Amino acid sequence: VKAHSFFLIKKNKYFQGLLGSGFQEAHAKVISIHGVGSVEFTAIIRYLYQQFDFESPENQHFDYYYNLCFIAGQFLVTDFQDEILAHLIKSL
Repeated sequence: VKAHSFFLIKKNKYFQGLLGSGFQEAHAKVISIHGVGSVEFTAIIRYLYQQFDFESPENQHFDYYYNLCFIAGQFLVTDFQDEILAHLIKSL
């Protein structure tokens, strides 16, 4: 998943700590993120870039949102968590 490090640092505390610190990732052009699928991680990045669409057909499954909510918490994207929970409640 391609993203701009300066943008991620500005938009998110997790990436601010990872990329804006003394860790080796701060100087790398490519970093590895473990423990999360590419679909979910892409959704996190798209949300940060304000390009996530709750109405998109591929984003319509409860299990997808449940997992995404958990992963959003891991990456400290709490506003996305709130929006996911609101979307799930609305869809009940």
